[in-house]
Amino acid sequence: MSHEPPFTGGPVEKPRHSPEFRRRRLLNWFPLGLMYAAYYMTRYNLSVANPYITSEFGWTKAEFGAVISACLIVYGLSVFLNGPMADRIGGRKAILIGAVGAFVANLAFGAGIFTRFLTYFIVIGMVNYYFQTFGALSVVKVNAAWFHRTERGVFAGLFGGMIQFGRILAISGGGFIVALLPWQWVFWIPAIVVGLNFLFSYVYVRNTPEELGFPRVDEKLANEGDSEAKPTVGSLLQTLFASPTLVVIAMAMMCTGVIRHSLEQWGPAYFLEVQRVQPDSAIFQIAFWGQIVMAIFGATVLGYLSDKYFQSRRGPVTAVAYGMQALLLLAFGLLRPGPWAAIVLLMVIYFFLNGCHGLLAGTASMDFGGRKAAASAAGMLDGSQYFAGAAVGLGMGALLDRYGWNIWAYTVVPLAIIGGALMASRWRTLPRKAGEAVDAKGDDLGTIFACMFLPPFAIFMILACSKERRQAVIWAAAKGIVASVALAFGVLATVKWVVPAVVPEQKKVVKKVAYEPKGEAALAGQASVAALSLALDLAPDPITRAATATGTRAARDLVPAAGDPKLADQYQRCKGFVGARPDFVVEVQRRYDALRFYVAAMGDTTLLVRGPAGSEKQIVRCVDDTGLAGKNPIVGGAFEPGVYEVWVGTRASGTPIPYTLGVTARSQTVIPRL
Repeated sequence: MSHEPPFTGGPVEKPRHSPEFRRRRLLNWFPLGLMYAAYYMTRYNLSVANPYITSEFGWTKAEFGAVISACLIVYGLSVFLNGPMADRIGGRKAILIGAVGAFVANLAFGAGIFTRFLTYFIVIGMVNYYFQTFGALSVVKVNAAWFHRTERGVFAGLFGGMIQFGRILAISGGGFIVALLPWQWVFWIPAIVVGLNFLFSYVYVRNTPEELGFPRVDEKLANEGDSEAKPTVGSLLQTLFASPTLVVIAMAMMCTGVIRHSLEQWGPAYFLEVQRVQPDSAIFQIAFWGQIVMAIFGATVLGYLSDKYFQSRRGPVTAVAYGMQALLLLAFGLLRPGPWAAIVLLMVIYFFLNGCHGLLAGTASMDFGGRKAAASAAGMLDGSQYFAGAAVGLGMGALLDRYGWNIWAYTVVPLAIIGGALMASRWRTLPRKAGEAVDAKGDDLGTIFACMFLPPFAIFMILACSKERRQAVIWAAAKGIVASVALAFGVLATVKWVVPAVVPEQKKVVKKVAYEPKGEAALAGQASVAALSLALDLAPDPITRAATATGTRAARDLVPAAGDPKLADQYQRCKGFVGARPDFVVEVQRRYDALRFYVAAMGDTTLLVRGPAGSEKQIVRCVDDTGLAGKNPIVGGAFEPGVYEVWVGTRASGTPIPYTLGVTARSQTVIPRL
């Protein structure tokens, strides 16, 4: 059975509600929104902790990307599987179950400070993201019963604002948490917030207006039938795959997932590494507050336009929004903006990106799933974006390790174009209400697009359709598969001819940092200080040297903040006092994706690494206390070939502290905790 009629364009009468109903509906969706905001806190804290965990444990971006990918894959699969469960048990019970799981998982993730195993973080992250799936499903399931179709577009923006409030707390608040406390608290504090919201939702949230004596609000769709019994898993899956529109939207959401998670998971690391902006700095806070404000604004404006000017059709506004994303992402890659220009571009991108996400994941799932299958539809759409978004973890991490940040924006431009084409095919589509005729032409076009971009969907669509439509669906699916083969050849040709034209430029960047190795003797003679030379294979690992830290010069004096605005925040993070000359000169003879400098001492020390010498801009990395080693500082991450200057300082001026400097390329190296 299909669910999309031809568009008639007639006026839509909006329902009128009593003041009593509006007041009680507020008490229903407001706690629900706060709970999902708390869910966001326990989800996006992962991106805040990303650079701190990788630095402290000495992991590469690809290694931590495995954590991100595992989490998103589990979310994508679980949200699809749990959709029918939420439809059967109800949204209220589902969101409370998810809250308990997220609470426990975040406490456990923070406890990862006491272990050094990447597998531990992958497993706990997967458990967290499994329970996270109940958030979106519950929100859609409950609100589908409380809001009429003509109210959902505008409301999606308002409700999305509450949800993004959780992201504000995760990114902005998390930035202050990691600045003031060890990184594990960015998981423990949100867990406490989820626990408090559990009580609020338990008291006020109800599944339907009828439970409180109010009349039914939402329209009865063709897929609901006359039975009041709980839907079966089979009937829910048939509802999903018999609708070409839901399948097409699911593929558009896959495009959104890759774009969205590319920006959200790697955004904090981009500002930290490229723009030299710290998470607790004013510019970082402006960047992410601005993006979130524009995300809320985008969802509200696009929802209003959809309801007001397009008779609650979601296709027109989202098709245009995808096109704008493609143009803006291309501009971001070409311009290579500074911090303020990057903020402006990302804010506008988020306007269109979150507008698509809100209308499709939240509103369209209610529109085309109806009360019966709203959670299942939300699971299908939200699961599609998270499953596809998993590619930005391990995949994007590996690309960034190899090619650098210049490739970041370009990789997702084709997906924005594809998303726009998919939604343009749904330009005239509305949900089919009970008794309305099937739009055979529109369904065939949707089937062709679905099978063109994801051929395996053809099997499910053929099995789910009615007997009367089966022959037409098979023929449309065949057309889509042929188009898919042609598209695949086009992609392969692009990779063969276009990518090689870009890669040599990346290789030239690597050659610029090449230099003639000097060796420890030459370095020591040149600098008259202790010298280390890290050969192609670090042996032994770790390399250690004992010395005594003492100094009267403020460490921040070594940061040229006045000459480079990007280093102003690093200036504030350089604490303690160092000597007039570096304590060590370290030669790195090859690129290390994950190298850690650490200090083991009996007193409170600081660590500053500057270099490589002779590069266009000498990066200064300052660390005071770290979660893993307590008051023993650690500087970690990727290091290019070159000569680096190392200072070990003390928090108090002129106070001598014996210490051991260590250099390691192994994440298993145990660093003493002070």
